[in-house]
Amino acid sequence: MIQEKFSKHLVSGYLRADGTKIVNGNGQEILLSGFGIGGWMVNEGYMWGIHTRQYSSPRGLEFLVRELCGSAYADKFWKQFRHNFITHQDIKEISRLGHTCIRVPLHWKFFMENEPEIIWLNEGFELLDNLLDWCEQERVYVILDIHASHGGHTGSNIDDSVDNFARMFNDQMSWDRTILLWKTIAQRYESRWIVGAYDLLNEPIRNDEPPHWPDQGNLLPKLKQFYRECTAAIRSVDKKHMLMYEGHNWASKPDIFDEVFDSNMCISPHRYWLNPEPQSYEGFLKVSRQLNVPLWVGESGENTNEWYAAMFPLTASLGIGYCFWPWKRMSRADSCPAVIKMPEGWQQVIEYTIGGVRPTYEHAQQMFDQLLENIKFENCKLQPSVTDYMFRRPGSKIKGQDHDKLGGEGKDYSNVSIYKLHPTAPVGKYHRNHFEWEDQTFDILQGGFANYTFFGLDKGAELTLEVKAKADAKLRVVQQGKQIAEFTADKCDEIKQYKTALLCADSEDTVTVICDEGTVNLVALAID
Repeated sequence: MIQEKFSKHLVSGYLRADGTKIVNGNGQEILLSGFGIGGWMVNEGYMWGIHTRQYSSPRGLEFLVRELCGSAYADKFWKQFRHNFITHQDIKEISRLGHTCIRVPLHWKFFMENEPEIIWLNEGFELLDNLLDWCEQERVYVILDIHASHGGHTGSNIDDSVDNFARMFNDQMSWDRTILLWKTIAQRYESRWIVGAYDLLNEPIRNDEPPHWPDQGNLLPKLKQFYRECTAAIRSVDKKHMLMYEGHNWASKPDIFDEVFDSNMCISPHRYWLNPEPQSYEGFLKVSRQLNVPLWVGESGENTNEWYAAMFPLTASLGIGYCFWPWKRMSRADSCPAVIKMPEGWQQVIEYTIGGVRPTYEHAQQMFDQLLENIKFENCKLQPSVTDYMFRRPGSKIKGQDHDKLGGEGKDYSNVSIYKLHPTAPVGKYHRNHFEWEDQTFDILQGGFANYTFFGLDKGAELTLEVKAKADAKLRVVQQGKQIAEFTADKCDEIKQYKTALLCADSEDTVTVICDEGTVNLVALAID
């Protein structure tokens, strides 16, 4: 059963690839689920409600704090920020919610000086040492990810590059220092099994939307070369940890994966703003089968709860674990589990970044002092419903069209239709604002049915069907081979609700909605 592969009891020993599966130290398959700790070492402007390109990167935000608050304040602010942003309490909550991993974006500047000679810094290693201790206590694997390499490898704000070009691939010093950093990290943590994997480069080589961004497609051969050389350097000091590799263009493309870089490797796609359907994984599933290596979604999220209830169970049904992005951020209160409250007057900071009036030094310092308090776990607004939707637990709702992908003898959806009312983008198009799934609606015709798998039904739950009857209809709900409810739905243009108690299930169970007569638009199913 799928839910058993998410069990906390499976957090044990070094992770490794076993064909297309990830297994723990005991050889048991595990589906890793967790959160990306974005905004800790690598800050992005949008996480503070700031969308101006000049302030979208870590260096842009550092400039902003220094400009508004002064240099002495800024130095103290950032050290305290990193101390407050992630604590043992955050890790306890992630574990309590039932997750088994975190993915930690790293910035090279906390580990080495930007000087002609190699000068190592303690701050980054000390932050990681504390984090690993907490995660070991709470049994949460840590995936280490270089988000910002020396020189930059994405060519965007997220790698903190100087000029939005992936200079690491063209600059030998940056190349060598990135590999040296990985070798040093691997040497330091070689004996820490709680480190689940090394994710070598986050979202390398952005190559979309030219001419707004530089065309970097010619760098793809160098990406493969980097993976070979970095793998060799790590394996010279650490032969235990799993290595993760990402494709180009926001980790959305599988094109480079035509070779096995390591015997203990995993391919890590990122999946945002896509229709939650198997086709969204087709390319990566193909290379997974061809190379006989596992997949793990290193980032997905930044959407609505209903999308999470569709996308994450689908991902798990394909045998793929995932990591939600991000754990904590300011603004868009519906998009993450821990919402940072906006400091009083913060809108003035946002307006300043787009040409507004500058706050006084005193007022700016007051707002950033409040930010230091607001980022603490105990001061965040917690939204456990995000995990409820990810796992389809009681407290979640799914759209009617997000039924199980059913196969098997004598089982099909011949009498079930999906109508795409107002598509605004082609199927699978990478588009953050609007995509086809949002405009779909789901009809069950006479004699048709649809299956929906839910989790966490060990104490039972109440199921609510939200239905528009296009013609007088009769519906049945079946669970565990038993009919648990029967409804008559009169033709109506408005949504009507029909409720029934569900049977208890050990960990997961499938509910079948059957239309014996008429036609219904099954809008959504909720469990409470």
